[in-house]
Amino acid sequence: MSTPSFTVRPDQRKLSKIVPGHVFRQKKFKFEPKGFHTQSFVLNNKPYAAELQEESLDNFTASPRDPLIYVVCSAPCDSMAKYFAAYLTEIHVNAGGHFPVWHAVHNGFSNPLMDDQDITPTMLVLTNLSPVATNMKIDKVRDLVSKYTDIPIIITAAGMNPIELAATKLFLPVHAMFWMVSNVVNTTVEVL
Repeated sequence: MSTPSFTVRPDQRKLSKIVPGHVFRQKKFKFEPKGFHTQSFVLNNKPYAAELQEESLDNFTASPRDPLIYVVCSAPCDSMAKYFAAYLTEIHVNAGGHFPVWHAVHNGFSNPLMDDQDITPTMLVLTNLSPVATNMKIDKVRDLVSKYTDIPIIITAAGMNPIELAATKLFLPVHAMFWMVSNVVNTTVEVL
């Protein structure tokens, strides 16, 4: 089943107590995934069809409370990734997810979601990552993923496609993905 094109527009009023307000400064955009291929020195140059992103959304929409790692990235900044993560959060809430937690990963030794044993989220959205994220941030993300194994985890990042982020920085699996590139970014198209 292929997801038809639609406008990504999460409901700010419904999500105002969960998603930071700055996320809604991003303009709405059409969900029209484009294929991409990895360009890392570490990974083989492999194409990823747009249909994988459509299937990711279809599967998440069908079971928005199932545990998975959904890697959501955009370039050049993470505003579109966060906006799409807000849309996924709305799907989760509409399916009865009563306590999604939105968490910006920061440098420093404190990691409140690891320290507070009373927090039991129904979904976790991790933000504030990029290709130059420090090892401390990366380790915090890995710690949180290993702690919260029974819920959906959305990882957002800027400037790197989801496969490269997960495989070369986080060393985590990708169960679902979204990759959006702004029209200000120079892209090349390879014709085979």
